Amino acid sequence: MDAAVITTEWLVDYVKHEYSAIMGFGLDPVRRLHFAYSDATTKGGTSLTKNIENFITGEGVEILTETEAKELITDDKGNVTGVIAEGKDGKVTVHAKKVILAAGGFAKSEELLERFVPEA
Repeated sequence: MDAAVITTEWLVDYVKHEYSAIMGFGLDPVRRLHFAYSDATTKGGTSLTKNIENFITGEGVEILTETEAKELITDDKGNVTGVIAEGKDGKVTVHAKKVILAAGGFAKSEELLERFVPEA
């Protein structure tokens, strides 16, 4: 939450994301809630996701969907410098300055729920 304002400003200034409404919540008069712009083709978070995707691909970032990371590549200091992954087109090795792992979650994995949230 400490960086919420900076992040929101970045989304507007750089990603060109639009908000349809900014308002308070309940009895709180402070305008904290930002509602993503929606139109006939995109709703809420979908428009945010599309805008971020358009921005980062425009900056030369390649997004690999449906691609499973098999191994992180590290240097001799333990810094992650890439990834070996496998997708529908086979194995791929990517060397990069930064690696973002977007794992999605494990709410539908009984094995991971039992391991990390046994009370679930």
